[in-house]
Amino acid sequence: MPTSAKEPVAAESLQHAERLFENEIRPLLADTCFRCHGPKRQKGKLRLDSREAILRGGESGPALLPGKPAESLLMEAIRHESLEMPPDKKLSDRQVALIEQWIQSGAVWPQTRSTRKTRPDDSFTSEDRALWSLQPIEQVSVPRLKRDDWSRNDVDRFVLAQLRVNQLQPSAAAEPHILLRRLYLDLIGLPPTAEQISRFLADPSEQAYQQVIKELLASPHYGERWARHWLDLVRYAESDGYKADGYRPNAWRYRDYVIAAFNDDKPYDQFVSQQLAGDEVTSPTVEDLAATGYLRLWIYEYNQRDVRTQWQTILNDLTDVTADVFLGLGVSCARCHDHKFDPILQQDYYQLQSYFVAILPRDDLPLLDQEKTRAYQQQQDKWLEATAAVRRQLAELEADTRQQAAEGATNKFPRDIRPMMRKPAEQRDPFESQLVAMADRQVVRELELLDFSKSLKGEAVTQWQQLSEQLKQFDHLRPQQPEMALTVRDVGIEAPATIIPGSGGVEALPGELAVLGGRPAEVTPLPTGSSGRRTALADWITSPDNPFTARVLVNRLWQQHFGQGLVMTPNDFGTLATPPSHPALLDYLAWRFSHEGWSIKQLHQLMTSSATYRQSCWQPASLAAVELDPDNRLLWKANFRRLDAEQIRDSMLVASGELDRSTGGPGEVEHVRRSIYLRVIRNERDPLLAGFDAADGFTSTGRRNVTTTPNQALMLINGNWVLERSMALASSVREARPDDLAARVRLAMLSCFARQPTTAELEEATGFLLGDDNTINEQAWQDYCHVLLNSNELLYID
Repeated sequence: MPTSAKEPVAAESLQHAERLFENEIRPLLADTCFRCHGPKRQKGKLRLDSREAILRGGESGPALLPGKPAESLLMEAIRHESLEMPPDKKLSDRQVALIEQWIQSGAVWPQTRSTRKTRPDDSFTSEDRALWSLQPIEQVSVPRLKRDDWSRNDVDRFVLAQLRVNQLQPSAAAEPHILLRRLYLDLIGLPPTAEQISRFLADPSEQAYQQVIKELLASPHYGERWARHWLDLVRYAESDGYKADGYRPNAWRYRDYVIAAFNDDKPYDQFVSQQLAGDEVTSPTVEDLAATGYLRLWIYEYNQRDVRTQWQTILNDLTDVTADVFLGLGVSCARCHDHKFDPILQQDYYQLQSYFVAILPRDDLPLLDQEKTRAYQQQQDKWLEATAAVRRQLAELEADTRQQAAEGATNKFPRDIRPMMRKPAEQRDPFESQLVAMADRQVVRELELLDFSKSLKGEAVTQWQQLSEQLKQFDHLRPQQPEMALTVRDVGIEAPATIIPGSGGVEALPGELAVLGGRPAEVTPLPTGSSGRRTALADWITSPDNPFTARVLVNRLWQQHFGQGLVMTPNDFGTLATPPSHPALLDYLAWRFSHEGWSIKQLHQLMTSSATYRQSCWQPASLAAVELDPDNRLLWKANFRRLDAEQIRDSMLVASGELDRSTGGPGEVEHVRRSIYLRVIRNERDPLLAGFDAADGFTSTGRRNVTTTPNQALMLINGNWVLERSMALASSVREARPDDLAARVRLAMLSCFARQPTTAELEEATGFLLGDDNTINEQAWQDYCHVLLNSNELLYID
């Protein structure tokens, strides 16, 4: 990724450029450009669906010059500097930067690698079938090494074996205070307190280290940290997206479900199944319903009248994200044609989509257990019975106005949708029922805005007001409205047909990838009225025989602990992915994970207990290692890493003594709780988090960008939020150590860096902080605390 929109980084290789195009650029152009500049329509005589067409350009000339983004009209247009493309909504900064990087790298537009055939069994070469990620996960023998006094567990034996093959040596262990801070930030996302540091430094033994791991994995803050990684993947947000970006008040229930699942070490197979099909169990619990919030994280525009296109966009998004998150496969290229590089057919894409094709969004299911639901319904029935006469009279008065408003709202929809909306519900087929449900959301919204005191006339107004007052007299009977789940149900046991575009009407049914054998899914309609398709999908994804699921999750955890994955493309395990640096280690961990209970905490314990994890970032004799392995893929040292956006914000709150460690609940606009509890509005992100590359909530983010921009420096130096934290740090340390300057400096550095100052640092700080009269300069003290919060030592993990 470029470090900023103005400093593009050229692709390292043709393979890298092709991966960029297939994973990022082609889907972006298809989603935002082709409707106006594609095969059916060419505004300004410009097509953007082939490299030749882009280079030829339209009425304004060539759309781009390969390798010269600054001179390319396309860049001007997407930045809205001259022409404005797309006209309805400017691309995000990330999308603009991706297109700039693509142009800088030569505007690579790969051609089809091989000709696909129509029959799945003829569609793949031996090279396709030999792809490493398609191979079964097998139990791997741990290397036996002679004269090994470095390894602490099996992870190290795999790593050391690779280092020896390449004649490299691992680095020495990191210093205790560095290792402790690394461990805290990795496992709970917060730095250790002064007390925790002092306790560990007094006894940095192996037993004490293992106890710290145990305590951190048991901490409620562990779930908060690791839920953040998962929420990046599923593009979690609490708003609709698009221009209106309406707030979703109950979306946070899914966030809290994820936090609790990590804290409880919910087996990963159950975690996956609940999110994909929690509503399909016989008696869904509150947890099951909250989990299916995963299926409602898609982007939505409440006033989009073209519900047919919007519904297809939602299904496409859900298909793409599910493949990214659970399988590590970028399948979006197969939406329109067989994948150009990976062994994924267009048929595979729509077979995967067919698992979801029956869903119906539901916002009317209470987040209550069975007993409370029963009690609520009983009380609601009492209110309904007591108010039946009054409500009937009100309905009669309101009927004509409602009918006119509903008819007016219906007429705003496309002509092919209106007959479905006017058709009796029992006569609609499943697909029509889905489209009408989407349209009715908008009709209901308009009806809720009706003001009958203004729309009714004469005596009817008085009568309506009197009846409304009578209805209020029964409020004591009406139960308090419970919070409703953001969930789904299937439209019925019969799913709408999924037709493969351009196939002449061929229907795609649920099944595994063709390259894996293409076996059809065993789908059984459920007594709950569901098609059972998503349960079948969950069963396939969580099967130990699935070659992707365990490898993908293990790689995600490894990436967060070591700075990069064994596979460096966490959402792409296809042909253009980087092959694993330690394939045997990846399969060893994946096999253990999938065959020994799917415990994520056990993986954490194994990884963080290793000598590999405990290495220092620095190795004195590193020149040969750098020449041989500049990216440290062989793990001859620890990787120097910048904190992510949430860690930076939370670390500052810990240092200043302000962090509110309360857990759970609705997202808040501004507070001093952990960053994961900030309200996530897609188009109005927190400036500090957005500035330090937090996920945008629009796409699945398997690995965040790490940029260095002037805005980051300006926010840290001049931003009000950081200045407030520096004042709070200065005040809290001053209060704890009012007259002892050296004690102040020690406590401030311990709070920020998890270590005591050196003698030289203490002398330098004292010289800066003492005034001419040999008293503490309090303004200088505040500036000193501000400097600490701006320091690389706080912003990076070493």
